[in-house]
Amino acid sequence: MAKVVNAEVYFVASPFVDDDGIADYLRSIGAEWQSNAASGDDFLMEVAGRVCYKSFGTELNKNLTRVRDDNAEYLGNIIKSGHGRILEHINCSFIIHNVSRVFTHEFITHKVGTTQSQESLRFVRLDELRVYVPDVMKKYNMDEYFLRKMQELEEWQREMSLMFKLDEKSFEEKKIITSAMRRLAPMGLCTTVMWTANLRAIRHILEQRTNRHAEEEIRKVMDQVGSIMQERFQVVFEDFSRNDIGEWKAKYAKV
Repeated sequence: MAKVVNAEVYFVASPFVDDDGIADYLRSIGAEWQSNAASGDDFLMEVAGRVCYKSFGTELNKNLTRVRDDNAEYLGNIIKSGHGRILEHINCSFIIHNVSRVFTHEFITHKVGTTQSQESLRFVRLDELRVYVPDVMKKYNMDEYFLRKMQELEEWQREMSLMFKLDEKSFEEKKIITSAMRRLAPMGLCTTVMWTANLRAIRHILEQRTNRHAEEEIRKVMDQVGSIMQERFQVVFEDFSRNDIGEWKAKYAKV
């Protein structure tokens, strides 16, 4: 039976900071500087910003009369000023599980500051179809019909596997046949994708793809992303608020 699922978003990675490399650079410019950053990500963004202005202390740049010592205050000022470039140094990786190929076909249009790796149906046999049931199907009592048609498509995949005697084939032949069989798989088939994006791109996509006019499944996925980011990057996403219909809006949208 076709399995009904909902999207799951897992935060799996962000940059590793090489403390020795940072220390070597600071020694080379004669800076005695320490940060009170709460995380390596916040620390790296602060370093990127200070590199631009050589603001590891007022003694390094005679144009400066003061510098902000607190990491949260420093990054908060960057956000308010709209200097989003330093956010591009922090890449976050997510595994987005149980999303349809309707979702991935739309989501792949976000190219700048992102990359994706998706489960390949050239290699993965479809012996079970996992599906997301759109809300409109439930609203009009069409969910049972929807699932019945998905079940038929799942049965086609199993039937073809038997007709091709797929288990008896070499791996190379399996690839060729599996690739052909996927042409009878629906766009609504759920899959898994790893998505990596920098913080600046995530801010933009979060606001764009939770808009009330965005596609339903994308809105639900990005709503999860928004909650994760506001918890993990409290300063960078502090200016975001979520309204009653799930739209995430940034106070400083020009970042």
